[in-house]
Amino acid sequence: AIEGYGLNHESLKLFSEKGVKLIITVDCGISNIEEVDYARQLGIDVIITDHHEPSEQLPAALAILNPKIKESEYPFKNLAGVGVTIKLMQGFFYSYHPDYQKEFSIVDIETTGFNPGTDEIIEIGAYKVKNNLVVDRFHRLIKPGRRLSEEIIEITGITDELLSREGDTPDKVIREFLDFFDGSVFVAHNAGFDWSFLEKSLRKFTGKKLEPKIMDTVPMIRSQLPGLSSLKLQAVADYLKINAGRYHRAMNDVDVLFRIFVELRRLRYPAKIDVFRYLDLVSLGTIADMVPLTSENRVLAALGLTKVPFTKNLGLQTLYSILNLDKKNEIAEDEIGWQIAPILNAAGRMETGDISLKLLLTKDKAETKRIAEYLLELNQRRKELTEENLNLIQEEIKRKTGISKENVIIVKTDKIEHGVTGILATKIKNKYFRPTVIMIENEDFVTGAARSVSGLNIIEILREVEGLLIQFGGHEYAAGFTLKKDKADEFINEIKKLISKRVTKKMLQPVLNIDLEIEFEKITKKFFNELDYLRPFGIENERPVFLTRDAEIVNFISYGRNKEHLKLRLRKKNRFFNAIGWNMGEFIKHLSKYRELPVDIVYTIQRSDHTEKNEIILVLEDIKYGT
Repeated sequence: AIEGYGLNHESLKLFSEKGVKLIITVDCGISNIEEVDYARQLGIDVIITDHHEPSEQLPAALAILNPKIKESEYPFKNLAGVGVTIKLMQGFFYSYHPDYQKEFSIVDIETTGFNPGTDEIIEIGAYKVKNNLVVDRFHRLIKPGRRLSEEIIEITGITDELLSREGDTPDKVIREFLDFFDGSVFVAHNAGFDWSFLEKSLRKFTGKKLEPKIMDTVPMIRSQLPGLSSLKLQAVADYLKINAGRYHRAMNDVDVLFRIFVELRRLRYPAKIDVFRYLDLVSLGTIADMVPLTSENRVLAALGLTKVPFTKNLGLQTLYSILNLDKKNEIAEDEIGWQIAPILNAAGRMETGDISLKLLLTKDKAETKRIAEYLLELNQRRKELTEENLNLIQEEIKRKTGISKENVIIVKTDKIEHGVTGILATKIKNKYFRPTVIMIENEDFVTGAARSVSGLNIIEILREVEGLLIQFGGHEYAAGFTLKKDKADEFINEIKKLISKRVTKKMLQPVLNIDLEIEFEKITKKFFNELDYLRPFGIENERPVFLTRDAEIVNFISYGRNKEHLKLRLRKKNRFFNAIGWNMGEFIKHLSKYRELPVDIVYTIQRSDHTEKNEIILVLEDIKYGT
């Protein structure tokens, strides 16, 4: 790539000359400390959206959106880069909402009875909410001047003993609540009830008569959910599918009411631009980013997959047509990961990423066809380059006797090209099951890609040699870095020492996790369809892996340009399945010699799109002769 990854001084200077005053990074920037400082010197603000691992020191940006920084309270830390970006978009669109920057106190009280003239408050719970985020919480128990009735104890679960032990005096609690409330909008369910008790207590203990803006969720519910038969908090929560604990305790009710309030305001003021219209792109980006497909990533990917085949994006429509995906009602995560994403990524690996960007932005159909065809050409060149460079790396490993048996494989060379180092490092790591570092040297600098095995955090290791690096960044098991050429040998020595200290024999042993031993007769279309509920599959949500023992090989062939793949016809108890083994072509010589012997196979189950019947096929993970 011409500009490389992340911010750089040359681009920043060019932006400044063109009058740029704000830069928003996407999926990068968290390690660009010097570059952000330089941007500020040029009078340019920077907003960073990134999901890579941060260092202790953060860039002095105008704002940083990264769920992995220490200051972030965002509950899901593994959002994809596109997921972080969509959060910025949601925030930007919300800035047009009438509630933007307003403070709301969402309040619930429990009392000794229902008459504000004679009864007292025994519990106050409240959330301070700003921009749909809880920014503060308030919870106090209050000692009343009387014993609680059996009815109140039964409704709330609050006892006299609890109030005696944990309660405080009403004057102190009311003054603390007044400080917490601080002129915000008062929100409650049946707000007249709650406010009448609080107003009486405020006058009694502070001498103040407040006239805040009051929002009652009951009329809001009538307006936004007109078909609802009951207005009770629990009924509304059930209708909106909001999970809750027990009711009639202040903080539990406040938490439920907060979520109801946010939904009611969303219904009352729908976003001018709905970010969910971009879910097809979010799904593509999440799957392509190779992040764990768990929690929010899985939800975004799954929702987006329903929209991917019906995208309104002209560039994607054209690409689908070229790939013969345009007539499909479903495009699976595998087709994104193996076909669509590599083509879109090829531009950044081989030339510049803006080629793919142009495909996604252009409104000219003829132009999309030209760009899409060029991207396919680039991807083919990328495959060929990867294969050529992989052969060079393999030769280098063979030449250095014993390197494949070391704790880490490090190859430094000037014979391979940029753009595919990450792919090469991944392939070498998978073949030898060793942490792998591929380094390309030129006149002054060395750039590299590192891939690690489970349990060995490569970013933590790079942090320990940060003084030798110009820059680095990435994830727990995948990282990139740049350093000066004269530091390369020292870097290699230090990396070897650090990895050797931390790596264990167990980390370097490939593990094949089997979920279930199963007979062929159990593999039915119904069973396959039930597995679909676990989709989309990906990192940390892998396809279930099955074991079947003593299957009979009916026939077999190797195929592919270099006969690198294997295809089998298998039988057990009159049930037949076709199976494929990617990169298992070498096994053909064993099959030819021992074809009469039964085999134990480990596999995943997929549907073949290459047959009219969409038959179920077995994708082999491993194969061995039965005992």
